[in-house]
Amino acid sequence: MRCGKERNGKLEAAPCGWLSAAARTQRRSETGISSRHTLYYLLVCVIISGACASAQEPDLLPPSQSVAPAIVTADSGIKSSGTGKSWSKWYRLGVGKAPSGYTLQKADFWLTGDGSCGDFAECREVLRNDQQVAWEFRLQGHDEPDAPKAGFSEGHIRVTYRPQ
Repeated sequence: MRCGKERNGKLEAAPCGWLSAAARTQRRSETGISSRHTLYYLLVCVIISGACASAQEPDLLPPSQSVAPAIVTADSGIKSSGTGKSWSKWYRLGVGKAPSGYTLQKADFWLTGDGSCGDFAECREVLRNDQQVAWEFRLQGHDEPDAPKAGFSEGHIRVTYRPQ
């Protein structure tokens, strides 16, 4: 089967389904093809021409997995280190209870600014459950020549919850 239109007795290339009403009527009378067969013919033309993506049954997820995850973030604000080689006090950053219908999937913590966890900073996870996620961090100052005696960093936490 080919798609096209008839002009001067020749079948010329044309977009599938372009055939005029007169041409469709003439074709039906010549071939004895019914309306249903014409529709089938047009569908085959569309599929053959690649104008149609392959129809595929989507993989349906259970309702609890078809809901998007919930993401909660928090920032500590700028915090100061100790002076010289001294450490600051422990700062705490956390988020509260998981949203209704969700459970904890993962929690990420990081620092920006002068220090990073393990480099002029110590970071530790304190709580990790559906009721609360909390981290603590402390910052060490500097005693290098020509460096400021104190540094400044900010803690960040991102908690991802998945539907229960």
